[in-house]
Amino acid sequence: MLLTEKRNNPSDRFEYIYEQGGTDKLTIIVDKMTGVNYLLTNTGITPLLNADGSIVTTQLEGTW
Repeated sequence: MLLTEKRNNPSDRFEYIYEQGGTDKLTIIVDKMTGVNYLLTNTGITPLLNADGSIVTTQLEGTW
């Protein structure tokens, strides 16, 4: 499910963009300073990777 703007405070460095699951929740967040996408799980955090092994990034609008 896509997350609503209510969870994202404009002054927060990380933006929550996707979430799925119940007990074993998976969440994708974007670092608004670098554009790097991360996967959050119950056991930790890791950057998301493309098929070629490069880090998934989001094009940023403006500056943080």
